[in-house]
Amino acid sequence: MALIRPELNGQILRLTWDYQDPIDVPLDGDYGQLPIKVWDDESLALEQGGKVAEWFSEYLNLPVRLVKA
Repeated sequence: MALIRPELNGQILRLTWDYQDPIDVPLDGDYGQLPIKVWDDESLALEQGGKVAEWFSEYLNLPVRLVKA
């Protein structure tokens, strides 16, 4: 994850992988809620969409979702 570079531009979070292949994530994006668990705490988080999930999953080589808690 150290190769992911964030850049904030207004209401858009631009992510690049080692300064290549950018993807823009709207800060107000809401694609529904997902249950999450961090350590022993359970909550709901806002899903940030399939496009950014595919982007992260491709580079991390495992299925992941980006959520806002």
